[in-house]
Amino acid sequence: MNHIPHSTLHTPLSTLMMRPTKEGLYYTGIMLCIFAAGIMRGVNLLFIIAGMMLGPLIFNRWLARAVMRNVRLRRTLPDEIYADEPFPVKIELETASKYRFGGLCVESPCEPAEVTLQKIQENSPKRGLTVRTVQYSAVFRKRGEYSLAPIRLWTDYPFGLFSCRKEESPATTVLVYPKLTELPPNWRRRAQEQANLADAVTELRTHHTGEFFGLRDWHSGDSLRMIHWRSSAKHGTPIVRQWEQTSLVHVWILADFGPADEASFEKAVSLTASIMHELCCRPGRFFSEGEARRSAVAAITVKLFGKENHFLEGSANHLFYRDVMAELAKIEMRTKPWPEDVSLEEEIRQCPAGAEVLIIRSAD
Repeated sequence: MNHIPHSTLHTPLSTLMMRPTKEGLYYTGIMLCIFAAGIMRGVNLLFIIAGMMLGPLIFNRWLARAVMRNVRLRRTLPDEIYADEPFPVKIELETASKYRFGGLCVESPCEPAEVTLQKIQENSPKRGLTVRTVQYSAVFRKRGEYSLAPIRLWTDYPFGLFSCRKEESPATTVLVYPKLTELPPNWRRRAQEQANLADAVTELRTHHTGEFFGLRDWHSGDSLRMIHWRSSAKHGTPIVRQWEQTSLVHVWILADFGPADEASFEKAVSLTASIMHELCCRPGRFFSEGEARRSAVAAITVKLFGKENHFLEGSANHLFYRDVMAELAKIEMRTKPWPEDVSLEEEIRQCPAGAEVLIIRSAD
């Protein structure tokens, strides 16, 4: 699945934190023992050895701080992230320090997602500036709203006796859209034929008030007067005439996320998201060729009946698509049945005449 262009998040970094490593503690303990032995025995050579051992500690602490202090961080994420679908994460580190990225490590680039390192690149776009790009492949297994853990940078360069750390601040929140499923080519016809309330669903038909456009396969509900008999006999399957769509296409999506098991609920949410993707991102898969020319101005009404009801109206464009997907990413299942004064059948009867009605239900 292709993603729309990435957006870059500039994040300031917190105060540096210095602490000795495990090896540094052992090293310091040995140094103190030698120094104590020098005091008790009065051996000047032991004082000299302890003093020489103190030098690497001080130098390690100073150099690790110098490496970390001048590093700037940028994290790049896709604008759209889908559940169970890998997406790229890019971490860019910049430094003007002459010590560059001595032993620098990146931790939790996109936690709690599952992350796999892809590659590391380093270049110098201009004199005195070094840029390191670390690319990852990450995946969220479930939809929802996630708060990404702060990115932690640390180094114990050059001797591993002292480590210097700092964290990204603040944490970043991302929305993970529902998983998209591939719909069969004839899903539109199958959905109409197998709907539980098929008698309430009105087929969207081309009107012969416009100019003749071409021929297409027969859809359930098409008038017999639209059949082109010569072409039907030639292809061995019903073929109907198609005219330019002169009226506004109006699609109603009624998604009932009622009481069901978790798998059925998530499947219904995923199906709703996939249909929205077909309508707004690949209109040629849903509308006929003539209708697709006007799909950008098609009106779409989406009613989501879950723990909380959400009603959205808009055109078949990417902005409206993202609004609906944001609601689907956070929607929760309704645990109670429909109220006595409300029903899905009543919602269908409120749909305007001539509208395409698509019904999604989470089966028990």
